[in-house]
Amino acid sequence: HPCSFCIIPRMRGSHRSRPQADLVAEAHRLIVQSVKELNLISQDSTYYGMDLRPAHRRTISSPENFARANADLPADGANLSTLLHALNKLRGDFWVRLLYTHPAHWTDELIKTIADCPKVARYVDIPLQHIHDVMLERMRRETDGQYIRDLIGRIRDGIPGIGLRTTFIVGFPGETEKRFEALLEFIRETKFERLGVFAYSKEDGTRAGGMRGQISDAIKKERFVAAMAEQKKISR
Repeated sequence: HPCSFCIIPRMRGSHRSRPQADLVAEAHRLIVQSVKELNLISQDSTYYGMDLRPAHRRTISSPENFARANADLPADGANLSTLLHALNKLRGDFWVRLLYTHPAHWTDELIKTIADCPKVARYVDIPLQHIHDVMLERMRRETDGQYIRDLIGRIRDGIPGIGLRTTFIVGFPGETEKRFEALLEFIRETKFERLGVFAYSKEDGTRAGGMRGQISDAIKKERFVAAMAEQKKISR
């Protein structure tokens, strides 16, 4: 997904999913070697398998388009849910940890899958980056604040005991004091189990790098400290 602040898609190209059978076979080999934790990780783990579908031409970004494409997968198609179910069937004392999921690509199917698979850790890494609508649009995150709030509610309701980790970017171009305060309030009200904060770093060749409204390093540092201080009150 081409977020405006990220250079990785331009450097590494589009998603390339490994066949599900290969991943399951590798997982089996690791389990036999007494590995206890299997990490599923990619630029967007929730996009797994979508590039393998018939007539795939381009990345799907918005929640609506992603949900339609996911529903139209062939019966033998792979996605993150089918992969998790396959891993859950493997014998052994292990668990699967899911990292780097994109909020725009969560489905009710995925929520139910995690709830139904005891070998999938009750832990989800879901970088949200911001909560203010203007900032999300400038970041090209394909979501808005209400969508994110609804998603967090669906995940917590559907997966009892889930631990949520997220990350936010502060000091992104165009982040006013009012927009930053909206982020702080969201941190207070949502009470994430784990949270990381990054001060925006300008990358040449990205859309964000050429945006107006760049924030000074001093203000970025102040906002980083303030956001982490709010989380410290929650997770201590």
